[in-house]
Amino acid sequence: MGVEGISDYAENLIRFKARKLARTAASPEVDWEDFAQDMRLDLWRRLSKFDPSRASFRTFVDRVVKHKVASIIEARKAGLRDYRRQQWSLNDPLKTPDGRRAERGDMLDQDTTLLRTGGANRPAGERIDLRDDIRTVLAGLPPELRGLAAT
Repeated sequence: MGVEGISDYAENLIRFKARKLARTAASPEVDWEDFAQDMRLDLWRRLSKFDPSRASFRTFVDRVVKHKVASIIEARKAGLRDYRRQQWSLNDPLKTPDGRRAERGDMLDQDTTLLRTGGANRPAGERIDLRDDIRTVLAGLPPELRGLAAT
């Protein structure tokens, strides 16, 4: 048996597919072990559905892993997570002007970070005005509606 009850065949296939996926343009910043762990977990969750009267174990493993790879690629290409839109990672290591090491995300000002992560499309002054407006409206609500609006 391979890793945690998964057959050697399954483990070898998972490692092969994970390494291949990590080398593709769809996932340049992800380590292959992360993909392998996702595939192992998916296979482990589906093992109870294996029916030897329908297919061999190898066929079952092949299909489960193949579908997981497809779903990983589909998820990575979806909307804002699309790898093709990302030019760099916020986790890229950089040197600060004073020579320290920091991640790129630590070097961005708040407005740039919010715009990059989709947290804001408005200038800081406008966001402050909106926050103040929301506080004013919430303060004018009855207590039971204020609690509901805050959730």
